[in-house]
Amino acid sequence: MPTLTQLSPAPADQAQALEPIPLFTRIQIQTVSWCNRSCAFCPSGKFPVDKVFMLIDVYHRIITQLQALNYAGRISPYLMNESLLDRRLPDLIAYTREHCPESWIAINTNGDALSEKLLERLFAAGLNSLDVNAYDNPAQHAEHVALATRFVARRGDIMFRTTYSNPFFQGDNIPRRTKLLNCRDMSSWEPRFLAKLATPDLQNRSGNVPGSRQMTEPLPLGCPRPWQQMYVNYRGEAVLCCNDWRFEVIMGDTAQATLGEIWVNDKYQRCRRNLQQKNRAMPLCVTCDYMAEATDWD
Repeated sequence: MPTLTQLSPAPADQAQALEPIPLFTRIQIQTVSWCNRSCAFCPSGKFPVDKVFMLIDVYHRIITQLQALNYAGRISPYLMNESLLDRRLPDLIAYTREHCPESWIAINTNGDALSEKLLERLFAAGLNSLDVNAYDNPAQHAEHVALATRFVARRGDIMFRTTYSNPFFQGDNIPRRTKLLNCRDMSSWEPRFLAKLATPDLQNRSGNVPGSRQMTEPLPLGCPRPWQQMYVNYRGEAVLCCNDWRFEVIMGDTAQATLGEIWVNDKYQRCRRNLQQKNRAMPLCVTCDYMAEATDWD
């Protein structure tokens, strides 16, 4: 991956100066603005959201900017939404594969709109990895597994898994011809959330989940996300985090600056400098309970 450097004023304390920032290795793109479900542990459905599709010209602009960066990381055409609500998804994936041939294209879905025909179209378009999450009960997971089993039986090129964890989702050091289908039983999430069981995978999404743990003061922790991942909403704006459901912290607009320019702008650098000092006293981060340890990313 390229390394990008922003020539911004150095902080007074040179010891806190940031090294040149490697390009993000993951990007999520919100092609539709909503989800068809409202799970207890998720912000979806907890406040009004306009049902909007990303304009195709905006999606093409984002992919063209990634192409200019010779981008080879993960591209996920979903963000804070259900990916399969966008019937254009096979065409969007095909466009992505054409312009970013070395990228790893991966999506998550709740599986409600899944079919063998759609699986065929998605993988034919260039999809690398699909995680199908069953949130209702183990029976729903069994239905997903049965559908996937029928599909992969006709294909000799798709790796099929039924594990909770998918270590291949990021696509790190995996040949881009690889195709993966993973069905996950996540029906324990809502009962665990309602029982107030504190686990790392059930977060408060920066305070956007009613009934979740709310922070009385910011955690004295950093965060890996602004060093690794970029998030673009349906308007073509880069937002700070996948927890920014209300678009509170806009890092830049792809209509006014490229993704590469936004990634190293002063706003991003100030955020990284604060997090490097384990200072979350800034919008969105101040209410977040994400417990990533610095040792995971320093």
